[in-house]
Amino acid sequence: MTEQAEKGPHPDDPDLRRQGREAVEGPQATREAVRDVVVRALSNRPLEEGQVRDVVRSVLEGAAEAVPEDSAESVEALRQAVAGIDDALERSAMASKLAIEEARARAAAFSEQDLRRAVDDLATLDRLYFETLAAVVKSGTNVSARIIGDLAEHLRRNGTRTSAAVREALATLERPHHPHIPPRPTEVARTARTEAATIAAIGSGILAGLADALGPRHEKDRTEPPEEDA
Repeated sequence: MTEQAEKGPHPDDPDLRRQGREAVEGPQATREAVRDVVVRALSNRPLEEGQVRDVVRSVLEGAAEAVPEDSAESVEALRQAVAGIDDALERSAMASKLAIEEARARAAAFSEQDLRRAVDDLATLDRLYFETLAAVVKSGTNVSARIIGDLAEHLRRNGTRTSAAVREALATLERPHHPHIPPRPTEVARTARTEAATIAAIGSGILAGLADALGPRHEKDRTEPPEEDA
């Protein structure tokens, strides 16, 4: 997994890096702007490990490129960018959980392997977050690398929104759920032919809906570090 985190750019990287830079340089609060960039990007692709990794790394690399040279401003800008990514992955965990629950209710359309993979992707979100931070540390400038490295160590000690959301989601999914009544064989065949969406794609759609429903976070989130809410 770590090797994957250090691979070269994804084809969409230039645009996402640009959006990451603009999130830091623009008028919107950095944390909120970065969160929105990541959520929008993940809403347009399956919520799978590799896709999430590419988006997070690209956006954070772009944000790191935009931080000012002044040390104090750099720390605050990157702290807010890292917090925005944490917020986005928290919502992704919520969306993945809802997608898995929906897939369980449509048991004829998804195999046990499909469900297991979706749960595994959900379970790796927090680890993926820290692995991507580490990858950006290796590829960044001396200033951004040091700051992000310090932020990552602080988050490891104090926890993240993503970690809390993943734990809650996995605990919910481990509870007994009502068995699904299998459809008739003809319905199974018809569903198998017409079911195009994967669980990860369902999660992306739910994430888009969550982004619209939740809207901007409370004003206090523009200044609070993520670990205080974990």
